[in-house]
Amino acid sequence: MGKRIYLFVCFSIFSFYTNAQDTIKVMHYNLLYYGKNIYGCTSVTNAVDAKNGYLKAIIKHVKPDIFTVNELDGENAYPVTDDASYLLANALNVDGVNYYSRTSFPKTFLANTVFYNTQKLKLKSHTPISFSISTSKVFNAYTFYYNAPDLEVTNDTVFFTCVIAHLKAGSYSSDIEERNSEAGIIMDYFMSLGQAGNYLFMGDLNLYTSTEGAFQKFINPANPVYKLYDPANQIGEWNNNYDYRFVHTQSTHTSGDCHSTGGMDDRFDFILASDYIMNGTQKIQYVPNSYKVIGQDGSSFNNSLNATSNTSVPTDVAQALYNMSDHLPVYLELKIDQTSVTELNINNIYTNPSNPNSTSITTIYATLTDVANKVDQMKILWGNTSGNYPNRVSMTASENLYTGPISQFPIGTEIYYKIAGYNSSDEIVIISNENHFTVSDPLNYNSIENIIEKLNVSSLVFENITISGNLLKDSNLKIELISLNGETKISNSTFITKGYFKINIPIENIAKGIYLLRLSTSNFTTSEKIIIQ
Repeated sequence: MGKRIYLFVCFSIFSFYTNAQDTIKVMHYNLLYYGKNIYGCTSVTNAVDAKNGYLKAIIKHVKPDIFTVNELDGENAYPVTDDASYLLANALNVDGVNYYSRTSFPKTFLANTVFYNTQKLKLKSHTPISFSISTSKVFNAYTFYYNAPDLEVTNDTVFFTCVIAHLKAGSYSSDIEERNSEAGIIMDYFMSLGQAGNYLFMGDLNLYTSTEGAFQKFINPANPVYKLYDPANQIGEWNNNYDYRFVHTQSTHTSGDCHSTGGMDDRFDFILASDYIMNGTQKIQYVPNSYKVIGQDGSSFNNSLNATSNTSVPTDVAQALYNMSDHLPVYLELKIDQTSVTELNINNIYTNPSNPNSTSITTIYATLTDVANKVDQMKILWGNTSGNYPNRVSMTASENLYTGPISQFPIGTEIYYKIAGYNSSDEIVIISNENHFTVSDPLNYNSIENIIEKLNVSSLVFENITISGNLLKDSNLKIELISLNGETKISNSTFITKGYFKINIPIENIAKGIYLLRLSTSNFTTSEKIIIQ
């Protein structure tokens, strides 16, 4: 029996399976200068030990499995030298609980990071998203996998990625434009992943209305594959609008030295989700109606948080929310419905170019795991309407990497396709989910030749994979090393500035063999076969 771990940012279909179901609770919270003595927030008005007590009450009530935060001191400033570890030890792993873990992040003024339940989740990777506009910032992307009860036996699991950000505050035109630029950086990261997947985006976004450019970048991106959805389905003019009182997250105060004032009249804090999560495409699905603002019962519009007769949380929790921060946390639940891979699998489906256009043939890639040798040939089944695939294209195999061409079509043509494996009797024995692309205007996208000039990749590798070239524009470059059975061994994203670059990727923990090296930005994908000796 083959044992594989498959990323759920890939398109997969399974033939033999056992089921595992669970619920993942997700909470995001702006901690209000945790561990930071700044402005009106001092060791008296915002004492870190007092905040630990408030947060402990909130965590005990919610019991999140994923706890993402903004405004955690990220530079080990006085009074605490390691704020993330201090919070972990004094607010999370307390009173008999010992299963929470923190994550790492680059040194920064205020950290955007995550704590998680190690009984349910394991951290696979962390990608900092560093940039500077009016000031230097680091957003962070963390990919987790579900710690299934049978993981050690099957080596199968479900992956999802959380991206945590804190967008520019303020209502001046310069603030709005900076939020718009930051939203572009976030969407560039998602597009650099090269395919749809299980993605969550959360943070204090400081948005006043859904018509703002930053929010439109999230819900109406240039490439609809990366569209994000509001699970609360509360799109509108949020600021000072009674109709949206149940999603308002700020401010819990109308007066105070540290807390922002103004009462509960803004929706600043969000958890947004990808199409895959909203629809359960790859074994993780948003639980309908689970999205809520913790402590928001709708009774505090334009006033301080109702901490005495709050109908949504116990009184002690409401008081802790009032004292802890000027924001309220947002929350949702995810249902895990895992299917364990055994013998037969199609995955790593992608196109080259990643944005197919009207001037070139589109090549479709897929990898096949076929332990019992059931598949005799692979074909692309495609058509111009969803669910209808009258056309067949045979795919060419190189080991278990398959490729096949789709002809040129005019701009705007819709292409829907599946990958099917046939046995020797020409019967389909496995077929993928439906995939889709719209033929684009080539003027809107860059080819690899317009991104990287003189790309060089070491094809015979001993200690490091070396990638070099001349970058013609600033880009986020995603680098993936994929085994011929479809398992992703390395997945790194790095921002590279225009000009000559050279990257060395250590491979000391990678077994010898033949691999597919995939390089991608939001606008191109290219693959090279390499041999590790």
